[in-house]
Amino acid sequence: MLQIYVAVDKLQKDSRNKEHVRLVDLKRHMKALEKVISSFGEPAVEAMPVQTPTRTADLNLRANH
Repeated sequence: MLQIYVAVDKLQKDSRNKEHVRLVDLKRHMKALEKVISSFGEPAVEAMPVQTPTRTADLNLRANH
């Protein structure tokens, strides 16, 4: 019976360690991503939507009504 308690305790500790490692990895990845995002800064010009023939025809149709 004592062996069962020891095994359960070990599994719980292993599980907590795995979760801690995942959390540490996630925080590390988030910091790296924040650095990449902040390196972009503000855009020099505002982005324009891509005009496809279908989109252009749709916009022209809306403008005529």
